[in-house]
Amino acid sequence: MSSFFKFSFLNIALLDTRTTVEPQRCRILLIGKTGNGKSSLGNTILGREEFRTGRSMSSTTLRAQRKFSSRAGIDIEVVDTPDLINMDTDDTAMQHEVSQWKKLTLPAPSAILIVIRCDVRYTAEEHEVYRKIKELWGSGFTDRLVVAFTHGDRLECDIKEELKTVRRELQNVLRDAKWRYVVFDNTARDKDTQVDQLLNCVHKMETEQALDTRTTVEPQRCRILLIGKTGNGKSSLGNTILGREEFRTGRSMSSTTLRAQRKFSSRAGIDIEVVDTPDLINKDIDDTAMQLEVSEWKKLTRPAPSAILIVIRCDVRYTVEEHEVYRKIKELWGSGFTDRLVVAFTFGDRQDCDIKEELKTVCRELQNVLRDAKWRYVVFDNTARDKDTQVDHLLNCVHKMETEHPQPFQKVLELLYFLVSFVWHNVSKVGRANFTVITAVQTCL
Repeated sequence: MSSFFKFSFLNIALLDTRTTVEPQRCRILLIGKTGNGKSSLGNTILGREEFRTGRSMSSTTLRAQRKFSSRAGIDIEVVDTPDLINMDTDDTAMQHEVSQWKKLTLPAPSAILIVIRCDVRYTAEEHEVYRKIKELWGSGFTDRLVVAFTHGDRLECDIKEELKTVRRELQNVLRDAKWRYVVFDNTARDKDTQVDQLLNCVHKMETEQALDTRTTVEPQRCRILLIGKTGNGKSSLGNTILGREEFRTGRSMSSTTLRAQRKFSSRAGIDIEVVDTPDLINKDIDDTAMQLEVSEWKKLTRPAPSAILIVIRCDVRYTVEEHEVYRKIKELWGSGFTDRLVVAFTFGDRQDCDIKEELKTVCRELQNVLRDAKWRYVVFDNTARDKDTQVDHLLNCVHKMETEHPQPFQKVLELLYFLVSFVWHNVSKVGRANFTVITAVQTCL
């Protein structure tokens, strides 16, 4: 609905007065580590032995394979995939492999099952491969994600209790999957009940996403512009947001960022763009050159940034010189600058007291910046192990800000939404049971 949101009306089904849709074809993609039971689970879902299985340490699945079955009137396709840890591939080969998986599940998978054993520890290596697959897949990955725990018969306690104590990486996967999971008991005679539970989970997930007539919008793209002084940690913060080292960082007194750079990543279904900018104090440029620089930043964040982060250290004094450059950037940017402004305090680990108390006593110039940002700020602890929580806090702040300050065309889209909803309800009321409206509006930003 704005630069942070893609608002689309696709396949708005006016099927009948019911609020559910009946699945006719179910495409399931299996991903995970060798030994976790992907192929065995695939056979369980299909109801017969289609994929080769084994107990050796090496993978029996060397390339992606698709097999078919039918169950209760549903055509089922299961795609088993090789373990990318064992394949020892570079990024290009991994991208090619993931592209092959997408082809085999066209137009889209009904569910992406990450298969994890619940009787052994989820490793950092496993999680790194999962994170890479998620990034390469792009938008929509987490919308279809379900965690399939195998070897459930070896669990010594209730799964819900067990999941409260699992390591952070596995909790991140579950959070991506919106805590959708199924447990498979490998020794159970009646495997049909477990498969039914999985298919019900997929059905519910598909229904929620196909006929969700709520007025909420899902974030699809987030553009973040970083501004601030050399040494405040702009580039490091950019890397933290992206989840990997993309911007060059250093500890020298001179800036490592000599020109504006844009880098990309994906997180929980959101395509993230981060633009790192040079310190205009160090560039020692005149007003004309500064105007050109700011114009370049605007081009890199078209149609508009979701957030402009002014990066400030909270362990050193905010200077008059810094504030003068900030004031100049604000003036050159023009309207809309403060609507998107968020203060990002770095080196939060060096704080001696509560940040709220500290901000009551800061210099007038910094209070002016906070006032411009409507007191929106986030604090980053540079030593924290769990940086994901801090990034989530930032993205939630951006989401809230986008909701409060939508782009001008949001009202038009809201009107279109109202019209489509009106048609949906009224056509249903007059009993046109199987009438379908395909594609009312699609807006891609």
